[in-house]
Amino acid sequence: MVYLLAMLAGAAGAVIGWLIGGSIAVVVAGQFGLSDFEGARGYFAYLFVGPIVGVVGLVAGIWLVLRYRGGFTGFSAVAGRGLLVIAAIGAIVAAGIWYRLATLDHFRELPPTAEFEIRLPAGKPSPDRLAVKIELHTDKNTNDALLYDEWLRVDAGRPVLRGLVPLYFRTAQRILVLKLAGEPDRLFTLKLAASPRYSDDYGAWQKLDFVAAANEQPQRPGAGEDFELRLRVPDPNVPYVQPK
Repeated sequence: MVYLLAMLAGAAGAVIGWLIGGSIAVVVAGQFGLSDFEGARGYFAYLFVGPIVGVVGLVAGIWLVLRYRGGFTGFSAVAGRGLLVIAAIGAIVAAGIWYRLATLDHFRELPPTAEFEIRLPAGKPSPDRLAVKIELHTDKNTNDALLYDEWLRVDAGRPVLRGLVPLYFRTAQRILVLKLAGEPDRLFTLKLAASPRYSDDYGAWQKLDFVAAANEQPQRPGAGEDFELRLRVPDPNVPYVQPK
């Protein structure tokens, strides 16, 4: 219990010390003529002086609890236990920062890119490139996909469209929409985690999920809608090479 109290006292001391130190530094800096242009005085007070006083408050709060609540009087006894308390506080803060970064909507590093292939039904003629538009719809945004220079290939007589789309937001609600001029939209629900795993290999082909005609609710695909999709998400930190 004493260690928990020491952690709380240390955290409170750090916050109080930062506030007091920053507030006093603002006043003193003004007396010495430090300009407040674009917040320079506040930056100096709360980003330089405040943290220093905050560390003093952290140590003081821990020492007071260990000394007067824990009954530790020797320097080595207080110092050793104090370091353990500081390490515990640091671990909690680091875990909190990690969790916050992991749950941000945006990726904090380079956003991943999903490379896709869409296989059209057998017997369907290859579309003109200008007649093809592919979009990614999420609960956060909508953005266009890009087709490769070598955007079309043939697989056992079936045209295959090839391209990529950036995944700007961390969300599991992603739908890839294939728009062919004069035809209803084809919707594929992407089977990707919010933070997808990287892979150099395409996954298995997945069937079309929905068909949406203009001004109508999406419907399950009927006969002849043998469209298929497969994906891969390469590591964005590896130099990109457009597939042949």
